[in-house]
Amino acid sequence: MIELLVQTPSRDNGGSAHPAAMDLHALLVRSLEERWARYTSELQRCQTRCSERAVHDLRVASRRLISTIDAIMTVTEDEGLKKVRQTLRKRFKMLGALRDLQVQRKRLEAMRPDYPELEAFLAVLLLREKRLLKRIDAQLRKVRVGPMGVRIGRSTGGLGTLLKNSSVERAARSAVIGAVAASFSRAVDLRCRVDPAHTATIHRLRLAFKKFRYQVEALQPLLIGMSERRLKAMNTYQVKMGNIQDNEVLSASLNTYALRRRKPSRENLLRVHQELSRQHEELVAMFMQSVNDLYTFWDSGPNATRLAG
Repeated sequence: MIELLVQTPSRDNGGSAHPAAMDLHALLVRSLEERWARYTSELQRCQTRCSERAVHDLRVASRRLISTIDAIMTVTEDEGLKKVRQTLRKRFKMLGALRDLQVQRKRLEAMRPDYPELEAFLAVLLLREKRLLKRIDAQLRKVRVGPMGVRIGRSTGGLGTLLKNSSVERAARSAVIGAVAASFSRAVDLRCRVDPAHTATIHRLRLAFKKFRYQVEALQPLLIGMSERRLKAMNTYQVKMGNIQDNEVLSASLNTYALRRRKPSRENLLRVHQELSRQHEELVAMFMQSVNDLYTFWDSGPNATRLAG
């Protein structure tokens, strides 16, 4: 059982307020406003030029904004924020296919000097990417953030009214941190089910851990001991699982392409399949060496008050 952690106000040696003691309303509003500003900035960047980096940064900004909205919706049922979240999810999924193509293309370009037989497949991916990029670019240029911004502005005012009462604020603090603890508990459960011979179990852990990680980032000032160093370690942990997923997506895409080719072309790609298989085994082994790092990402800080859970 994972214990729910609620930070109690404390003072550091210099007498200033500990970050964990900051007002919950102030934290949620600051997180929402900062992440909304970052999202709109990255959206404008994509609307100007939908580059690979711009797409990646817009996806990250979207996911982080969604995590803050989720934290707020743990406290209150805000219909406006719910609509914002739905819109963000649709746009996020739209960018997913493009991201997969861009990752595959980048991997193939790195492999091409040693595997010239990839040239034709790479050309196919480049054409797909170009077409999808054109379609997404047209859709993103039509996006107007005004209505979403109005809903977000209204939610900040509603939060202030709701959390004005100290008893409600304490209960809300327990709720949002409890939601993070529940996400970690879910990740632990899926870690116990991980089987390196069945990488679908790793992918399920990856999705659960990703949710936990973004929740932690949104609420970091409330979580004693959640240092930047730990956040970087969490990112590294997630990337290891993501590399396995990317390898499998590329292998599946190459296999689909090969099955549509004539036999000589399929046999020509056998060497590439073997290399991707070797890389897959290496990536899984690398992750399994650090799989238990998960347990280091959530613990009771020195100023944490334990609640029965």
